[in-house]
Amino acid sequence: ALGDRSFGPLLLLPGLIAFSPLSGIPGIATLFGVMLVLVSAQLLVGRKHFWLPEIVLRRSISRKRFEQVISFFRRVAKVIDRLVAPRLSFFVNGIATWLIACFCLLIGLIAPFMEVLPFVTTGLGLVVTILGFGLLARDGVLILTAILLFSGIMAAGILIAV
Repeated sequence: ALGDRSFGPLLLLPGLIAFSPLSGIPGIATLFGVMLVLVSAQLLVGRKHFWLPEIVLRRSISRKRFEQVISFFRRVAKVIDRLVAPRLSFFVNGIATWLIACFCLLIGLIAPFMEVLPFVTTGLGLVVTILGFGLLARDGVLILTAILLFSGIMAAGILIAV
C-alpha cells in the first residue's frame, strides 16, 4: 500500500527495536542486522516496494484491531508531522536512495559484531530510525542528521577502542 515509501517504515521497525531497551537482549543486534540487510538489499537492487513472501501477504487482522492500530499511528503521525517535512530532497531521491541503502547495509553488517557489548546497537538503532523517518517523509535534513550521528558514534567508538 505504501509503494516506494515502504522502505521507510521497514527501516523504522528494526531501528526502533534496536533503539529500545530490547537491544540489551542477546541476539537482538543480530536480528537487527539481518532485518536491515534484507530491507537494504531490496532497496539496493532497485525494487520500488518491499517484497514479502505470499504467506505473509495472506495474513490478516480483525477490523477492530486494524482500526486501533490506525488510531494510534494517527496520533503519532500528528506529532511527527510537526517535525518533518520534504526538505533537501536531493538527499532522498535518485542516487541518494541507493547510498542510503548502502549505508543501511553497512550498519546491518556490523551490527551482529556489536552483540558482545549490550546496548551498543542502541545508537545504531537511533540512526536507522532517523533514516526510516527521513525516507518516509522525504526529509533530507533527517538523512543528513542520521549520517552525522553515525559519524559521531563511530568516532566515539574509535576513541574508546584506542
